[in-house]
Amino acid sequence: MSATLPTPTGVKALIRAHRDAQADQRAAIAADHDRDLAAARVRLAAIETRIRNLGFPALADQLETETNAGVVLIVALTCPDQERPTTGQSTTKQDELGRALARFAQLRADVDTVSSRR
Repeated sequence: MSATLPTPTGVKALIRAHRDAQADQRAAIAADHDRDLAAARVRLAAIETRIRNLGFPALADQLETETNAGVVLIVALTCPDQERPTTGQSTTKQDELGRALARFAQLRADVDTVSSRR
């Protein structure tokens, strides 16, 4: 029995569902709600598994990377300025936020580019 590949609309719906779950995860992190965070992570993993099982492992990997960049962005938004233990250099919240936002935006654009080819 062969699996039916999703239509471009189906792939985009999975991406949209994944991004909705990403937003829920970021909100849970910002609000420090462990139960909501766990639920969002379960949804993210289920969607990633579905995408992989449909034959799009690279897309699932990209979405996972995008998710992680979103977490870094939330950390940059919510953590105070601090000295980086690995470099000993002072890093301001503004520096971290700018880098995190640029990376998150680039990763979202990368996923959008790949999904528009489907």
